[in-house]
Amino acid sequence: MIFHSPVDLVVDVTEATKIFKAAKHPKSYVSLDDADHLLSRQKDADYVALTLTTWASRYLKLDPPPVQSQDRPSVEPAEVLVTEKNTQFLRGLYSADHQWQADEPEDKGGSNLGPSPYELLLMSLGACTSMTVRMYANHKKLAIEQLEVRLTHRRLKTNKEGGSGIDSVIERKISYVGTLSDEQHRRLLEVANRCPVHQSLMGEFHIQTSSPYVASDQTDEL
Repeated sequence: MIFHSPVDLVVDVTEATKIFKAAKHPKSYVSLDDADHLLSRQKDADYVALTLTTWASRYLKLDPPPVQSQDRPSVEPAEVLVTEKNTQFLRGLYSADHQWQADEPEDKGGSNLGPSPYELLLMSLGACTSMTVRMYANHKKLAIEQLEVRLTHRRLKTNKEGGSGIDSVIERKISYVGTLSDEQHRRLLEVANRCPVHQSLMGEFHIQTSSPYVASDQTDEL
């Protein structure tokens, strides 16, 4: 499989043609239009990767990569939709403007094609923490760089009045490069604890669940 761009300034098109002529069948040639030699644009790199894996799967007897449908479900602003992508754990995640997917690891019966639900929860808290700390640092003109938030989740059995239970423990480590006073550092951690997702997790949730009944077309015969 030969990929070449007619505007490639590193390898001339005549060289790509020589390689294509010398190669044995099966072979294909794809012109990359205005891509550069290093495929520095993400869309060019993604196109080459998808085209190459699809082409090679025919000869390596591999299942071709799933084709991503251009059709996406309609989702209202401030709404999130979760759909099934298979009958195990793979789920489609949609907001009004974005889409992702969730899954479970292979040892849990999933296909490991996306973060698990708890990983998504940690990402949500971590993203909110990082945004809140950065916003505060910018507002106070605190010179910090390389801000990182690492999170882990554990479930611990506890002995409680009336029986044992399970508590969830999230460990959050915030690191950055910068010279702050002890007071500024302490204040930064206080601000992290006030990020909206943190406040929601530490507060009291009220989840209202509804499920409109949809009758099946099939009926049991007596």
